[in-house]
Amino acid sequence: MTESNQQNSMKQLWDAARSAVNLSGINRDEALASRLRDTRKQAEANSEQHQKQMRILSKRLSELEAKQLRNPASIPKQKDSSKDSTGTEKEVARATATPTPSAGPKVNPASEVKKRKVALMTRSPDKRQEKKVKARVEQTKQVAKETPAVKETVRQTQNTASSTTQETASATDKKGPKLQEKDTVRQPQKAASLTAKKDTVVISANDTERYTVLAKLPDWYTSISLDNLEMKKLAKKRPPSLTALDALKALVQQCESASSKKDLSNLFDQLRDAVHKAEITLTITPQILRKANMLSPQAGLPRIFQPSASVTFPPDLKADSYQLYKRWSSGDLKQSLLRGIVSKKSHLRNGDSIDPNYRAQFGQTFKYIGHGNLVQGQWWPTQLCAMRDGAHGAPQGGICGSSEQGAYSIVLSSGVGYDDTDDGDTIFYSGTSGSNGEATENTKYLLISLENGYPVRVLRSSQLPKGNPYRPQRGLRYDGLYTVVDVRLLDEEKAMHRFRLERCKGQMGIRYQGKGARPTAYEVKEYERLKEEGAWKVAGGS
Repeated sequence: MTESNQQNSMKQLWDAARSAVNLSGINRDEALASRLRDTRKQAEANSEQHQKQMRILSKRLSELEAKQLRNPASIPKQKDSSKDSTGTEKEVARATATPTPSAGPKVNPASEVKKRKVALMTRSPDKRQEKKVKARVEQTKQVAKETPAVKETVRQTQNTASSTTQETASATDKKGPKLQEKDTVRQPQKAASLTAKKDTVVISANDTERYTVLAKLPDWYTSISLDNLEMKKLAKKRPPSLTALDALKALVQQCESASSKKDLSNLFDQLRDAVHKAEITLTITPQILRKANMLSPQAGLPRIFQPSASVTFPPDLKADSYQLYKRWSSGDLKQSLLRGIVSKKSHLRNGDSIDPNYRAQFGQTFKYIGHGNLVQGQWWPTQLCAMRDGAHGAPQGGICGSSEQGAYSIVLSSGVGYDDTDDGDTIFYSGTSGSNGEATENTKYLLISLENGYPVRVLRSSQLPKGNPYRPQRGLRYDGLYTVVDVRLLDEEKAMHRFRLERCKGQMGIRYQGKGARPTAYEVKEYERLKEEGAWKVAGGS
């Protein structure tokens, strides 16, 4: 309370005191003195220091009450109020008791009534505060009574955000536990974490629930002011890419408000086309992304793959939107199938390489178990591009892994002399040929995976026989996680093994047909354009 306000308040109370004295029939000087005492007490009660003390007291009372709620055993048992009054009741009794003649000097009843009124006025803010505290406590109790499923959902969200779609735990034995099919790909709150012989293996969560939004938008994105000159130019003269992105967002809104399944199906098709077009054909700059709010959880791509109360988007549409969101969020905005690839004019397939600068800025490791940052159906024109994005660890080899964790990934192709069978969910895959009864390192990786039960990433190549229905039209496609469940020794001298792999449960279907098939029409068209320009002669195209 400022000094001027306090003076005005004192003046008003002084005038009220004079009026009260004039109306009373008692001694003027005595009544005025009593009223002044009451007025001074009321002014002190309304002072800033007093109010501050009362707020501190109220806060302390709230903390004590909350502490008692957390530990009910600490709350002392109350005695029967009919037998004894304690605490506040005694204080109120003392405050309101009528004094006896022998208790002290004679007290004016009218003055005591006014004192009690002043006391009530000064206590009323705290009473209101106590009601608010009690209301918050009741709300806390209500939240504590939520169902286990709701609590688990909250835990799931926290765990997913903190681990960026990967979770860890300890192994139960030295070899690592065998994974059952139903447990290999889990819901986020149950994501497995297995410990190999030397280090921790992280297994990605179920792909249908693992799409997460950045807790904080990237600095390069938020640092772009909407009021700078370049952004104002975009507003005046809108480029085609900005118009296309706005149309994509409008389709999302239409899907959320569609009134019939038929309309929704047509809108899904249009939205697929818009997302696939944005991946390949649009010219994207940081300013265009910022202007279109494409990374915003409320207005951009996250609206497609985040849980929504109004509409559930198809799994393939969620996956492709998330893939685009992850790439754009990292700042990798170059719209090229061969981004980050340095091509050398050579007749050799291994004449190309990954640009060191690109690797330093956007490179992904392949040394992990599970999906990682990949989405099912993700597609690449060459195996080197798959290596660039951390899907596989070699530009040509079919098996990639380590002696500690086993196989990370395999590529299904038409290797000469290998008796492989691809039935979609079941694969019979041959290791590489050894000598003198000794298996090759690559074959040993799969043997280790059979022993520890860790899932293996599977990529299918367009080099597969044309009669294989799961073969992609061009390039390579990531088709999810498989578990090595069995092995047969075909040739003891060459240590040739044939492994049986089963597709892990809980994943979306293989994207080899239908509206969600990869590569998309835009990817095939761009692939053919690059092929005509001779890119595959130096980039190892499939």
